[in-house]
Amino acid sequence: MQNSSLPTNWINQYKIPFLLVCFYWIVASASYAGFAAKWGMREDCYRFTLDRVLDGSAHRPYVYRQLVPTLANLITLKTPPELVTKITEAYYFGPFRYYSNADSRLAKFSADYKFKWIIVYWIGFFFLLASLFLLRKILSLSGLPDFAATFAPSIFVLCFPVIQSNGGFYYDFGELFFMLLLVYLVISKKYLGCLIAVLLGTLNKETFLFFIPLIFPFWSSAYAQIEKYLLTLGLFVVSGLVHFIIKFWYSLNPGDQTEWHFFSNIKQYINPFAYLQIDDSYGMITPRGFNLIILLLIFILVKIAWRRFCAKTKNFTYLALAINYPLFLLFGIHVEIRGLSFLYLPCVYLIAHALVAYQEKSYSKIKLNLDS
Repeated sequence: MQNSSLPTNWINQYKIPFLLVCFYWIVASASYAGFAAKWGMREDCYRFTLDRVLDGSAHRPYVYRQLVPTLANLITLKTPPELVTKITEAYYFGPFRYYSNADSRLAKFSADYKFKWIIVYWIGFFFLLASLFLLRKILSLSGLPDFAATFAPSIFVLCFPVIQSNGGFYYDFGELFFMLLLVYLVISKKYLGCLIAVLLGTLNKETFLFFIPLIFPFWSSAYAQIEKYLLTLGLFVVSGLVHFIIKFWYSLNPGDQTEWHFFSNIKQYINPFAYLQIDDSYGMITPRGFNLIILLLIFILVKIAWRRFCAKTKNFTYLALAINYPLFLLFGIHVEIRGLSFLYLPCVYLIAHALVAYQEKSYSKIKLNLDS
């Protein structure tokens, strides 16, 4: 009798995690398909095509983002050539089937390159999928209820193709993942993990260096202020060394270390038509950049949710604005919201707290109706 109850116990124990994995898989798939349909692997510009990033000949600063290309190159190197050929011949999922047509650019490349393309594609997807679980965990650790911690990340991730308004790249998903991973590891006091996350996060995108000061509010309150400063400084130095090595290694590549867009951004800010731009996401018309609709959504979320932020989350947001916005103004592009990536986590907090506020309002209405 006890043995017969084992399957039932196992199902009861794992049914919610199983449903959550299925749900998040669908959400991540929808969002990633939106990215792929909109931007693909950026075969549209010779400065940063995937084949040039993979062989290290892309322009700076794009060539600096080497984590995923390095993984793709290593996996391909360790995979038997006959297996590579079989996989590329059999693989026919997603946008790959379009890129593999006889008249496409990808069809002209070797099986090795196609295999690397598949690896880069799937690594990006799993970064996005894992980010959903990390966001849920961070929100739960912050005291938010399960429903808000579950659905707020989903809403944000589904908006990701809209955020990629002036460009979308394979490393965007790694950037999101490693920022969230570092925050989670700091909250969980897993300091060796923090070091590894900083190394890999900087290798994924060199601007990760500037994200590190943002984790200061999340260090345990058991530490003295000086200890928090030293821990943050230590991770910053490690990231800085990786940052320097990458830039030195590719110093002879064409292009510039950074792209200056300050004056063009100012022109856009004073142009009223810049706030009416539209985009194509999920094959539909969506607002682009700082469109008035997006600004209105942000205003509503802030009005509803900001007062619910705890001190740590508010301090994190202040730091993110203080560091990210000047960098965005100098080196970003006005319509490129993903340039404000340090504000991803505060945005998810806004959505989560707004969901809680909506639930509380709904309960109040139900209680009022029952009382009457």
